[in-house]
Amino acid sequence: MAPWDISAGQLIFEEAGGRLTDLTGTRVGSAATTDVVATNGGVHDELTAVLGGH
Repeated sequence: MAPWDISAGQLIFEEAGGRLTDLTGTRVGSAATTDVVATNGGVHDELTAVLGGH
């Protein structure tokens, strides 16, 4: 997929209330980040902790 396709999907996801970060909890800033965590936000911090981010 092209970077603009990934960015468009991220924008739609976040505007709908989702949270998309890398495994450490840092907001994804480019399509170059391939390991991501995407949630509705409610369990995001706990999930990144389980995945080794915190």
